[in-house]
Amino acid sequence: MADTLATYISANHHYPFDELLEVLRHQGFAFGIDTYQLAHYVIIKAIEAGELEQLDLWLCPVLAHSAEQQAAFFEIYKRLFIPFVEQQQELPAKKEKPEKKSSHHSTEQRNNPDANFNPEAVQEGEQMITVASLKARSSTSYPIDRFVATTPILSDHTFIKVVRQLRYTAHFGRYSFNTDKTIQKTIHSGGMARPVYTPLRRHVEYLMLIDRYNLRDHQAHLHNNLYETLRENNIFVERFFFDKSPLVCRNHNHPGGISLMEILSLYEHAGLMIFTNGLQFIDTYYLKTYAWADVFKHWQHRYFFSSVSPALWGERERLLQGIFPFILPLSVEGLQVVAGDFLQNAQADFDLLHYWQGSADYSLVPVKTEHKKLDYIGLFFSKPVKRWIAACAVYPELNWNLTIALGKWLGELYPGERSQLNSYRHISQLLRLDWFRKGHVPDAFRVALMTEWLNDKEIAAVGNFLYRQLSQNQPLPGEADYEDRRLQLDIYDLLGEVDEGKFNEKAEWLTELIQQKKSRPDIVSLHVINERDICRTFLKVPDELLRRWGIDPAQTRRAREVPPNFVRIPEGEFTMGSQECIVNREREETQHQVKVGDFYLCKYAVTLAEFRKFIVESKYQTDAEKGNGSRFLGGKEWYFREGINWRHGASGEERKIEEYSHPVLHVSWNDAVAYCEWMSEKSGKRYRLPTEAEWEYACQAGTSTPL
Repeated sequence: MADTLATYISANHHYPFDELLEVLRHQGFAFGIDTYQLAHYVIIKAIEAGELEQLDLWLCPVLAHSAEQQAAFFEIYKRLFIPFVEQQQELPAKKEKPEKKSSHHSTEQRNNPDANFNPEAVQEGEQMITVASLKARSSTSYPIDRFVATTPILSDHTFIKVVRQLRYTAHFGRYSFNTDKTIQKTIHSGGMARPVYTPLRRHVEYLMLIDRYNLRDHQAHLHNNLYETLRENNIFVERFFFDKSPLVCRNHNHPGGISLMEILSLYEHAGLMIFTNGLQFIDTYYLKTYAWADVFKHWQHRYFFSSVSPALWGERERLLQGIFPFILPLSVEGLQVVAGDFLQNAQADFDLLHYWQGSADYSLVPVKTEHKKLDYIGLFFSKPVKRWIAACAVYPELNWNLTIALGKWLGELYPGERSQLNSYRHISQLLRLDWFRKGHVPDAFRVALMTEWLNDKEIAAVGNFLYRQLSQNQPLPGEADYEDRRLQLDIYDLLGEVDEGKFNEKAEWLTELIQQKKSRPDIVSLHVINERDICRTFLKVPDELLRRWGIDPAQTRRAREVPPNFVRIPEGEFTMGSQECIVNREREETQHQVKVGDFYLCKYAVTLAEFRKFIVESKYQTDAEKGNGSRFLGGKEWYFREGINWRHGASGEERKIEEYSHPVLHVSWNDAVAYCEWMSEKSGKRYRLPTEAEWEYACQAGTSTPL
């Protein structure tokens, strides 16, 4: 009925009634379905009586119940209703004088200049803008959530059906005189007055108290999703969060906190649902509940939804049953018990507690992570969920919106697995790990998850996804977290790059950017970037952190600060020498086993431009320049020719600028050693020529074919 009245008022009089009640509720006004209906009725009567100017005086006694609320009501009313009353009074005059056609009022008119202009439609458009602006000012959100788009959780039909069963009406202790039934009963009793009273009923309201470890607590977010689902299904519900102790709770109306006794005075009539593990209620020394917990007994209907798997229930839950008749899991069956209790067909006894223990789902039992290895943790999860966990670990902290968005995206990315990850069932799988309760994955596990549960292609895809998500709503310059957010965007932009050329350009630029900024970057992502094969620029990661993650710095390319174009040749053993069947085989080429340690080798020959830089800076003179010539191979014979050196080709002509990217020629062993010494002195790293064994080992590349 309330929806019908709201539609009538909105369609005929353009009053922002729903917006008014929404703003009042955000300001701390407590009212339920009955208040909605009474306020609608008062507004309709005021319209019919033509008392629009006195509408605030009609509504105030209905909605405000204290001096503070009355002052707040009049202020909000003036902001919302007075402009609409004025518009209603001006509307007939505007209809008599139609405006000229304009091209800036609506999208439809821009697309169709000949469309008939409707001044009433413009009035409605201005009204929508006003209401939208008001909602934006009154809405609240956590700062980090605004950088990630909200993704809904998939709900099955059974769950929604059970939620809608909670829309009950209940007797609240008052009665009304029923005239018709009184007359009928009086007639049947021979004229003796027999008054009949009918119990008044109202819609059941709910109060949710949610234990929240921090703003990133995924378990609290899952419980909060039930609150949002109830509201979407037109069930009146209020919600508060608390950290361990429910004696002080908070929500958007009470950011500074509100005591449990105050909540009791405001919502004693509501059905209480509390979501926590129950440890804060138990005195573990005396094995009894604390005396203060008896305050919950003032709620006639109260339900304890345990965040602990029923498989682990025991003495704690039996003690809690002395306060809360119903100890329930957050499941469809648990909500069915709540609905049945209001219909008075549910029983709260010890057998019900045993029922939940006996029907426990052991696939939802928590998985310990402390002092455990990733191989052990992986035994409890399917491949899609493992991929989801690893994708969540790419971001430095666990964010609810980002977790759900990743689950939906991965489900679409791997349609063959038929796994809708953003569902209650799969989210419950994530909550088996205490990481998602605390909102943070330890860095050592982040490294392992990204390198063991994701391949390079998947890491790049997640990096691209993070960049798209975070760049949709970027912070503005001047905001406190602007520098950190921009740096994160740059890191994920690099992590998602698959083109080698663009990757190294971005890596070089990011290296300079990190050196300029004081903010701490995402070190784990930098380490993963360093380990990619296409990376030539290495971003610094402290050795102490690598050791803490269980990584030997000496085995990382980053620890060596490998220059561009160098690759690591791992240590190994090979057969050095040539086979006897090789033509022109020398005696010293007899095959024998040789062990080689790991080393780094440049993938390309030194170019003419690089060697020229060495000559200019060091004033070095090559052996060919000293001897006024060099040898070159002509057919099968070596010839000496004057005037040939690193600057000139075999023809004696000086090499053109277009050839400066080609390998340098006519360089002796002494020249090459001098070049390595110059590079070592210039860079602070040791450069040398590979040994004969290292060169042959690298050329064989694990094969046994003749060189």
